Amino acid sequence: MTLSTDLPSLLVDAHVHLHPCFDLTQFLQSALANFQHQSDKLGLNQPLTAALLLAEVSGVNAFADLVSRYKQGNPPTDWEICPTAEAATLWFKHSSGHTLLIAAGRQAVTQEGIEVLALLTAAAIEDRLSLEDTLAAVTAAGGLPVLPWGVGKWLGKRGQLVAAQLQAADGPLFAGDNGGRPSFWPLPDYCQQRLQLPGTDPLPLAYEVKRAGSFGFVTQGHLDTDRPGESLKQILLGPQPVVQAYGQPQSPWHFLKNQSLLRLS
Repeated sequence: MTLSTDLPSLLVDAHVHLHPCFDLTQFLQSALANFQHQSDKLGLNQPLTAALLLAEVSGVNAFADLVSRYKQGNPPTDWEICPTAEAATLWFKHSSGHTLLIAAGRQAVTQEGIEVLALLTAAAIEDRLSLEDTLAAVTAAGGLPVLPWGVGKWLGKRGQLVAAQLQAADGPLFAGDNGGRPSFWPLPDYCQQRLQLPGTDPLPLAYEVKRAGSFGFVTQGHLDTDRPGESLKQILLGPQPVVQAYGQPQSPWHFLKNQSLLRLS
Protein backbone atom coordinates (compact mmCIF):
# COMPACT_ATOMS: atom_id res chain seq x y z
CA MET A 1 0.00 0.00 0.00
CA THR A 2 1.52 3.31 -1.10
CA LEU A 3 1.80 6.23 1.30
CA SER A 4 0.61 9.57 -0.02
CA THR A 5 2.84 12.63 0.06
CA ASP A 6 -0.25 14.82 0.42
CA LEU A 7 -1.35 13.58 3.86
CA PRO A 8 0.46 13.60 7.22
CA SER A 9 1.65 10.20 8.42
CA LEU A 10 1.13 8.77 11.89
CA LEU A 11 3.12 5.89 13.35
CA VAL A 12 1.08 3.73 15.74
CA ASP A 13 1.93 0.96 18.19
CA ALA A 14 -1.49 -0.61 18.78
CA HIS A 15 -0.71 -2.94 21.70
CA VAL A 16 1.15 -1.25 24.55
CA HIS A 17 1.58 -2.11 28.21
CA LEU A 18 3.19 0.36 30.62
CA HIS A 19 4.21 -2.14 33.29
CA PRO A 20 5.08 -1.10 36.88
CA CYS A 21 8.67 -2.29 36.33
CA PHE A 22 9.13 0.29 33.55
CA ASP A 23 10.72 3.68 34.17
CA LEU A 24 8.43 6.19 32.44
CA THR A 25 11.19 8.44 31.09
CA GLN A 26 13.08 5.48 29.65
CA PHE A 27 9.84 4.09 28.22
CA LEU A 28 9.05 7.35 26.43
CA GLN A 29 12.62 7.93 25.21
CA SER A 30 12.81 4.38 23.85
CA ALA A 31 9.44 4.68 22.13
CA LEU A 32 10.47 7.98 20.53
CA ALA A 33 13.78 6.49 19.33
CA ASN A 34 12.00 3.44 17.89
CA PHE A 35 9.43 5.58 16.11
CA GLN A 36 12.17 7.83 14.73
CA HIS A 37 14.05 4.78 13.42
CA GLN A 38 10.95 3.48 11.66
CA SER A 39 10.13 6.93 10.30
CA ASP A 40 13.61 7.17 8.77
CA LYS A 41 13.26 3.70 7.22
CA LEU A 42 9.90 4.67 5.71
CA GLY A 43 11.26 7.97 4.41
CA LEU A 44 8.73 10.14 6.21
CA ASN A 45 10.11 13.63 5.76
CA GLN A 46 8.02 15.56 8.25
CA PRO A 47 7.89 16.26 12.01
CA LEU A 48 7.31 12.98 13.82
CA THR A 49 3.90 12.31 15.35
CA ALA A 50 3.30 8.85 16.79
CA ALA A 51 0.77 7.10 19.00
CA LEU A 52 1.00 4.51 21.77
CA LEU A 53 -2.34 2.74 22.28
CA LEU A 54 -2.53 1.19 25.74
CA ALA A 55 -4.21 -2.18 26.29
CA GLU A 56 -4.38 -2.50 30.07
CA VAL A 57 -5.47 -5.59 31.96
CA SER A 58 -7.98 -5.65 34.79
CA GLY A 59 -6.69 -3.96 37.94
CA VAL A 60 -4.08 -1.88 36.10
CA ASN A 61 -4.57 1.75 35.07
CA ALA A 62 -1.29 3.33 34.03
CA PHE A 63 -3.21 5.91 32.00
CA ALA A 64 -4.82 7.22 35.20
CA ASP A 65 -1.32 7.57 36.66
CA LEU A 66 -0.30 9.65 33.63
CA VAL A 67 -3.32 11.90 34.14
CA SER A 68 -2.31 12.31 37.80
CA ARG A 69 1.21 13.30 36.73
CA TYR A 70 -0.28 16.03 34.54
CA LYS A 71 -2.52 17.33 37.32
CA GLN A 72 0.40 17.33 39.79
CA GLY A 73 2.68 19.15 37.36
CA ASN A 74 5.12 16.23 37.41
CA PRO A 75 6.07 15.45 33.79
CA PRO A 76 8.92 13.09 32.89
CA THR A 77 12.31 14.72 32.23
CA ASP A 78 12.41 16.53 28.85
CA TRP A 79 8.67 16.02 28.28
CA GLU A 80 5.57 18.19 28.57
CA ILE A 81 2.16 16.57 29.20
CA CYS A 82 -0.73 18.27 27.42
CA PRO A 83 -4.39 17.36 27.92
CA THR A 84 -6.96 17.02 25.16
CA ALA A 85 -10.74 17.43 25.14
CA GLU A 86 -11.00 13.63 25.47
CA ALA A 87 -10.90 11.50 28.62
CA ALA A 88 -8.85 8.82 26.86
CA THR A 89 -5.92 10.73 25.32
CA LEU A 90 -2.89 12.78 26.36
CA TRP A 91 -0.18 14.49 24.28
CA PHE A 92 3.45 14.09 25.33
CA LYS A 93 5.64 16.76 23.73
CA HIS A 94 9.40 16.19 23.75
CA SER A 95 11.91 19.03 24.02
CA SER A 96 13.09 18.10 20.50
CA GLY A 97 9.67 19.06 19.11
CA HIS A 98 8.48 15.52 18.43
CA THR A 99 5.10 14.47 19.79
CA LEU A 100 3.68 11.23 21.16
CA LEU A 101 -0.02 10.56 21.69
CA ILE A 102 -0.83 8.12 24.48
CA ALA A 103 -4.35 6.71 24.48
CA ALA A 104 -6.19 4.70 27.11
CA GLY A 105 -7.43 1.21 26.28
CA ARG A 106 -8.17 -2.14 27.88
CA GLN A 107 -7.39 -5.81 27.38
CA ALA A 108 -10.05 -8.31 28.41
CA VAL A 109 -9.96 -12.10 28.59
CA THR A 110 -13.15 -13.80 27.43
CA GLN A 111 -14.93 -16.78 28.90
CA GLU A 112 -13.23 -18.90 26.25
CA GLY A 113 -9.75 -17.65 27.15
CA ILE A 114 -9.35 -15.34 24.15
CA GLU A 115 -7.79 -11.89 24.48
CA VAL A 116 -9.70 -8.88 23.15
CA LEU A 117 -8.32 -5.35 22.99
CA ALA A 118 -10.50 -2.28 23.42
CA LEU A 119 -8.41 0.52 21.94
CA LEU A 120 -8.98 4.26 22.33
CA THR A 121 -11.44 4.07 25.21
CA ALA A 122 -11.17 4.78 28.92
CA ALA A 123 -14.12 2.51 29.73
CA ALA A 124 -13.64 -0.68 31.74
CA ILE A 125 -14.34 -3.95 29.89
CA GLU A 126 -15.42 -6.88 32.03
CA ASP A 127 -13.43 -10.12 31.92
CA ARG A 128 -14.97 -13.58 31.40
CA LEU A 129 -17.83 -12.54 29.16
CA SER A 130 -18.37 -14.62 26.03
CA LEU A 131 -16.33 -13.58 22.99
CA GLU A 132 -19.40 -12.14 21.25
CA ASP A 133 -20.49 -10.24 24.36
CA THR A 134 -16.98 -8.88 24.90
CA LEU A 135 -16.78 -7.56 21.35
CA ALA A 136 -20.21 -6.00 21.76
CA ALA A 137 -19.10 -4.35 25.02
CA VAL A 138 -16.03 -2.86 23.33
CA THR A 139 -18.12 -1.41 20.53
CA ALA A 140 -20.69 -0.05 22.99
CA ALA A 141 -17.86 1.66 24.92
CA GLY A 142 -16.72 3.40 21.73
CA GLY A 143 -13.49 1.43 21.48
CA LEU A 144 -11.88 -0.28 18.52
CA PRO A 145 -12.15 -4.07 19.00
CA VAL A 146 -9.01 -6.05 18.15
CA LEU A 147 -8.31 -9.78 18.35
CA PRO A 148 -4.53 -9.89 18.98
CA TRP A 149 -2.24 -12.81 18.26
CA GLY A 150 -1.00 -14.53 21.42
CA VAL A 151 1.15 -17.54 22.23
CA GLY A 152 -1.13 -20.57 21.93
CA LYS A 153 -4.29 -18.46 22.01
CA TRP A 154 -5.12 -18.93 18.35
CA LEU A 155 -4.85 -22.73 18.36
CA GLY A 156 -7.47 -25.49 18.66
CA LYS A 157 -11.00 -24.49 19.61
CA ARG A 158 -9.96 -20.96 20.46
CA GLY A 159 -8.39 -20.58 17.05
CA GLN A 160 -11.60 -21.76 15.43
CA LEU A 161 -13.58 -19.13 17.36
CA VAL A 162 -11.15 -16.38 16.39
CA ALA A 163 -11.25 -17.46 12.74
CA ALA A 164 -15.06 -17.50 12.75
CA GLN A 165 -15.24 -14.00 14.23
CA LEU A 166 -12.69 -12.50 11.86
CA GLN A 167 -14.41 -14.05 8.86
CA ALA A 168 -18.03 -13.34 9.74
CA ALA A 169 -18.32 -10.31 12.08
CA ASP A 170 -20.64 -7.63 10.66
CA GLY A 171 -19.35 -4.67 12.65
CA PRO A 172 -15.89 -3.15 13.03
CA LEU A 173 -13.30 -5.74 14.04
CA PHE A 174 -9.53 -5.80 13.57
CA ALA A 175 -6.86 -8.48 13.79
CA GLY A 176 -3.69 -7.70 15.70
CA ASP A 177 -0.24 -8.97 14.86
CA ASN A 178 2.09 -9.03 17.84
CA GLY A 179 5.72 -7.95 18.18
CA GLY A 180 6.26 -10.95 20.46
CA ARG A 181 5.38 -13.41 17.71
CA PRO A 182 8.48 -15.43 16.75
CA SER A 183 9.61 -15.51 13.14
CA PHE A 184 9.03 -19.26 12.88
CA TRP A 185 5.32 -18.90 13.80
CA PRO A 186 3.38 -17.40 10.85
CA LEU A 187 0.02 -15.70 11.18
CA PRO A 188 -2.92 -17.86 10.00
CA ASP A 189 -4.43 -17.08 6.61
CA TYR A 190 -7.75 -15.99 8.09
CA CYS A 191 -6.07 -12.85 9.49
CA GLN A 192 -6.19 -11.46 5.99
CA GLN A 193 -9.99 -11.21 6.29
CA ARG A 194 -9.58 -8.11 8.47
CA LEU A 195 -7.41 -5.02 8.65
CA GLN A 196 -4.48 -5.64 10.99
CA LEU A 197 -3.44 -3.24 13.74
CA PRO A 198 -0.02 -4.52 14.91
CA GLY A 199 1.63 -3.65 18.21
CA THR A 200 4.58 -4.61 20.36
CA ASP A 201 2.81 -6.09 23.43
CA PRO A 202 5.77 -5.50 25.82
CA LEU A 203 6.10 -8.16 28.51
CA PRO A 204 6.46 -7.43 32.27
CA LEU A 205 10.24 -7.86 32.13
CA ALA A 206 12.42 -4.83 32.93
CA TYR A 207 14.37 -4.81 29.65
CA GLU A 208 11.13 -4.82 27.62
CA VAL A 209 10.81 -1.11 28.50
CA LYS A 210 12.80 -0.43 25.31
CA ARG A 211 10.36 -2.11 22.91
CA ALA A 212 7.38 0.24 22.57
CA GLY A 213 7.13 1.74 19.10
CA SER A 214 9.34 -0.89 17.45
CA PHE A 215 6.44 -2.88 15.93
CA GLY A 216 3.25 -1.34 14.61
CA PHE A 217 1.85 0.43 11.59
CA VAL A 218 1.80 3.73 9.77
CA THR A 219 -1.46 5.34 8.69
CA GLN A 220 -2.32 8.69 7.18
CA GLY A 221 -4.78 11.45 7.92
CA HIS A 222 -5.28 14.62 9.91
CA LEU A 223 -5.54 14.40 13.70
CA ASP A 224 -7.61 16.98 15.51
CA THR A 225 -5.38 18.35 18.28
CA ASP A 226 -8.26 18.46 20.77
CA ARG A 227 -9.82 15.11 19.76
CA PRO A 228 -6.98 12.98 18.40
CA GLY A 229 -8.47 9.69 19.56
CA GLU A 230 -11.72 10.31 17.73
CA SER A 231 -9.77 11.42 14.65
CA LEU A 232 -7.72 8.21 14.66
CA LYS A 233 -10.88 6.13 15.01
CA GLN A 234 -12.41 7.85 12.01
CA ILE A 235 -9.26 7.26 9.96
CA LEU A 236 -9.18 3.54 10.77
CA LEU A 237 -12.92 3.06 10.32
CA GLY A 238 -12.97 4.92 7.02
CA PRO A 239 -13.82 3.26 3.71
CA GLN A 240 -10.19 2.82 2.55
CA PRO A 241 -7.77 3.40 5.43
CA VAL A 242 -4.06 3.31 4.67
CA VAL A 243 -2.41 0.86 7.07
CA GLN A 244 1.17 -0.25 6.41
CA ALA A 245 2.73 -2.59 8.96
CA TYR A 246 6.33 -2.16 10.09
CA GLY A 247 8.77 -4.05 12.31
CA GLN A 248 10.09 -7.60 12.47
CA PRO A 249 8.88 -10.62 14.48
CA GLN A 250 11.16 -11.74 17.30
CA SER A 251 14.06 -14.05 16.72
CA PRO A 252 13.53 -17.62 18.03
CA TRP A 253 16.22 -17.05 20.68
CA HIS A 254 14.59 -13.87 22.01
CA PHE A 255 11.17 -15.50 22.02
CA LEU A 256 12.38 -18.54 23.98
CA LYS A 257 14.32 -16.34 26.42
CA ASN A 258 11.23 -14.22 27.16
CA GLN A 259 8.97 -17.22 27.61
CA SER A 260 11.46 -18.85 30.00
CA LEU A 261 11.83 -15.70 32.09
CA LEU A 262 8.07 -15.22 32.26
CA ARG A 263 7.66 -18.68 33.71
CA LEU A 264 10.37 -18.01 36.31
CA SER A 265 8.95 -14.65 37.41
